[in-house]
Amino acid sequence: MLLTSVIIVLREILEAALLIATLLAATRLSNIGYAWLRVSISSGIVGALVFAWQLRALSNLYNGVGYELINAALQVLIYGVIIVLIALLFRLYFRVTTNNTPLAFFMGFALCLSIIREGSEILIFFSGFLQSTESLSSGILGSIIGASVGFSFGALFYFLLSALKQSVALVVTLSLLILVGAGMCSQASQLLMQADFLPSQRPLWNTSSLISESSIPGQLLYALIGYEATPSLLQVSIYTGSIFISLIAAVVSYKVYSRMRNKEESNNV
Repeated sequence: MLLTSVIIVLREILEAALLIATLLAATRLSNIGYAWLRVSISSGIVGALVFAWQLRALSNLYNGVGYELINAALQVLIYGVIIVLIALLFRLYFRVTTNNTPLAFFMGFALCLSIIREGSEILIFFSGFLQSTESLSSGILGSIIGASVGFSFGALFYFLLSALKQSVALVVTLSLLILVGAGMCSQASQLLMQADFLPSQRPLWNTSSLISESSIPGQLLYALIGYEATPSLLQVSIYTGSIFISLIAAVVSYKVYSRMRNKEESNNV
């Protein structure tokens, strides 16, 4: 139980911690402050508690696959918010506007959704052994270890991003958001396969012998890029398609806002 708790909590905490680190690094490009962070974390915790509390009712929806469908919908929604953030970060970088309220809102929204999803899974995991004192103590200890490792990686990640130049930090931040978004879509497709909304397929490859999903490197890659040792052709297609769409959004945003900036500068001359 101790090792299981470490792995599960580490996986969920890592995803949220790395997203927080990436978004915090994005705030260095602006002067929006950290009020959005407090609001999104508190809202996400409340949402996770409600989600876990209503688990039985939600799971019974859609012929017993309500949990999978809602979880997948949350991940696709996070991906959609990341697309919006890509555009807003370019708008901020080219200083097309001084109004950073939309950026703060969508960063907070993305983080809130992530905490609801990750937090509810941790709460659901714990609810399974609350009746056993021995299992509970092992679970709590494992959770402390997993959370400590996860937040430590998140903090290290943030300080590494903070040490970069602004232009380099923007590229790295956008790259990470694109990879995180693609990972969300891949995980959503796996949930839809479990719910029989997408066809199940045989895995294209198996890299478990190289990087196990239950190892710390595997969990770190899972949080960063949605790593899975045995992906199917459909999952790989959705993953690469998500990256492609994100790149298109980035290129279009870059061209639009760079032109707007250049036009503004020419008008000021």
